[in-house]
Amino acid sequence: MNQCVAYCGGMDPKDFSVTTKLFPDAKRDAYQNYGKTFRAVSNWKADYAVVPYEKSLSGEIGYVVDLMFESDLFANRVVSAEDDLQTIHYAVLSRDEDKDAPESDFFLLMFTVKNAAGTLAKAFDVISANGFNMRTVHSRPLAGQPWHFYFYCECAGDDRSEAGQKMLSELRNVCESIKVMGRYKAE
Repeated sequence: MNQCVAYCGGMDPKDFSVTTKLFPDAKRDAYQNYGKTFRAVSNWKADYAVVPYEKSLSGEIGYVVDLMFESDLFANRVVSAEDDLQTIHYAVLSRDEDKDAPESDFFLLMFTVKNAAGTLAKAFDVISANGFNMRTVHSRPLAGQPWHFYFYCECAGDDRSEAGQKMLSELRNVCESIKVMGRYKAE
């Protein structure tokens, strides 16, 4: 059976070219916006979604990152594409984690912290103390909850390692929620 890949056809023409490069033999379906692109995978209309989530000059694409935080999808691959003067990071999302994937070089971590003094600093300390470098860190407002935020970071390393499991366990002491959004090799 041929794979079906969803991408957003209504935003940036680069989305189509990146999708085609990653999945040259797959059926590709364009959706009007990123929300519909995510739902195509969640609702079994597509096997994968290819979405941009961060630009080197303008930062995260907030709406897409919020969808990643709220969704049940998993990023099994992240690729970079050049566009004019900046680099765009694209995530390849699926319903399931690739359990057979080799050790990863990076993982995307999303979390909320308990509402107490110093908890964000403690979360960063836990990540660092366990030997993980946070290559990017961003905060985003939680929908419908004024002055509450979630954080996401790209960490170098593999969260499935012994150090990674220790780090996640320790994070549970200072975080209200933790989500490993994805793992991937450097490309």
